[in-house]
Amino acid sequence: MQLTGKLQLCLFLFIIEQISAVSYNQPKFCSDSWYPNATTIADNNTIIGAYFNEIFIDRNNTIFILNQHNGEILVQSGDNRTLATAISGNFCNASSFFVAMTVGGLC
Repeated sequence: MQLTGKLQLCLFLFIIEQISAVSYNQPKFCSDSWYPNATTIADNNTIIGAYFNEIFIDRNNTIFILNQHNGEILVQSGDNRTLATAISGNFCNASSFFVAMTVGGLC
C-alpha cells in the first residue's frame, strides 16, 4: 500500500512538471507589428540607462521604470520621449512595483 502511495506521488509530480512547462499565453504578432524606426527607451545612451529592474506601461502608453541603482521611479509620457518625472524615494531594495490608476489623480 505504501509503495502505491509513493508511485502515485511520483506520477503526480511528473504530470505537474510536464504541465508547468506549457504556456498558453503566447502572443502572435503580424510581420508589421514591430516598427523598425521605433524609439529605444532604455540603453546606455538614454536617461533610463541599460540597467533597470521593472517596467510598467499603462493604457495611455505612460512608461514607469523602477531604477534600483538610483533608488527612483522614472515616468515617461507615451507621447513625449523625454523624461516627465523622477519619483525619488528609497527604492534601492525594491524588486517590483505596481501602478494604481486613479480618477482625478487622487489616491
